[in-house]
Amino acid sequence: MIAIPDLDQLELDEEAWSQLCTMASERHIGDEIMEIQAKAALLGRWDVVYVLSRLAGLETSVLIDAEDNVSVD
Repeated sequence: MIAIPDLDQLELDEEAWSQLCTMASERHIGDEIMEIQAKAALLGRWDVVYVLSRLAGLETSVLIDAEDNVSVD
């Protein structure tokens, strides 16, 4: 697990973050990780987007449109 400050901003606790890190490390990329990355992007928490992408060994593309709709690939 990689420590991230201010997890409460994302409505996460240490246990939930640890589970997300494990899922990413095992490349179990599903809705939960994508939703956290989208939420993080809207909050400007690029550290979270990067860490989950890095753990998964995958690139993440984030598109935020003019109406703040987020698309994560």
